[in-house]
Amino acid sequence: MKFGWRLLASNNLWSLFFRAKYLKNSHLELAAVHPVGSRFWKWIMGVVPTVLENVRLKVKVGQRSFWFDQWMSSGPLYLHAQAVMNCSLCIKDLWIRQMGYNTFS
Repeated sequence: MKFGWRLLASNNLWSLFFRAKYLKNSHLELAAVHPVGSRFWKWIMGVVPTVLENVRLKVKVGQRSFWFDQWMSSGPLYLHAQAVMNCSLCIKDLWIRQMGYNTFS
């Protein structure tokens, strides 16, 4: 499970390599749906759901995925939406300085 957490939270060489090779600018949550690759990668994808269920991420500068990261206590927003538009949307994309979230984007 430690490798799954490192893949999500770390920017070390190992994490960067596996994200570049298997995620290709996608979110870890999406990769977990279609595990491909080596036996090691499939094993990592097997523990990813457990890692994602037990983590809540801090927003900080808004680089987190608006739809797929668990930055709210109710879980990732894609679980509560009928459809997901713009999968690459980050939290910062909807933030208006000193006003909060732009709900009309």
